[in-house]
Amino acid sequence: MSNELEKNNTKLSQQQTGLGKAKLGQSMLAGSLASLSKITLPRMFNQLVIFLLDGSGSMTYPGSSGKSKGHEVHQAVINVLERLKDSKNESSFDVALWAFANESVSMFPIKQINEFNLVKDCFNPCEFINDYSKTNLQDTLISARELSLSYLEKHRDQNTKVLIIILGDGAINDYESTLEVKESLIGNEKIVFSSILFESPGWIEKFDESIIESVKGEFSKLATSEADYMSTVDPEKIRSHMIQSITKISKI
Repeated sequence: MSNELEKNNTKLSQQQTGLGKAKLGQSMLAGSLASLSKITLPRMFNQLVIFLLDGSGSMTYPGSSGKSKGHEVHQAVINVLERLKDSKNESSFDVALWAFANESVSMFPIKQINEFNLVKDCFNPCEFINDYSKTNLQDTLISARELSLSYLEKHRDQNTKVLIIILGDGAINDYESTLEVKESLIGNEKIVFSSILFESPGWIEKFDESIIESVKGEFSKLATSEADYMSTVDPEKIRSHMIQSITKISKI
């Protein structure tokens, strides 16, 4: 009887050991898969994304969500940066942000994606502007041009692109001179412009259709192509357009 009990105990112990090894193997496999999913690849390319965000007075007005349009832009930028943080090519992206109105303010100099704190950082352009009486873009675009050319020169022997995203919610006071700055870079295939006209709810009731179409036409000319331009009242569509613009030139 004692020999049989001993044999049974031995078998039970072996079974438990086998189960333990199986569970350990499963745990190790799960841990390995989790680790692999978090792997960030070495820098495969150099992608600079420059946000030029309207911080004029009208951006403090309510958007379609009921919150200010500046806050809606803040949330859209967070969503875009989250998308880039989730990319395995996270380390390949650099981002800079400017606010413009009747002044030009650097919100954030060039930073890698992982240097942003998406909980604490503010991306509402209105919070960086003191003089919001006009909407002037020329000086900000000149700064973006200088930053772009410097970035391309720094990485001249590598796969490098720059995307300049311009977002505004109305007519630009210095439009002609702004357009000249944009057109000075047209021959550079490594620099792409995306433009977004952030419309306000109720524009149809307030303005003639010809005025609205004129503003849309001006903003569309700030983009590299028609596909790089969007006009909308929906902050979610703004977020999607930004991500699509980045995806198109970086192929993430």
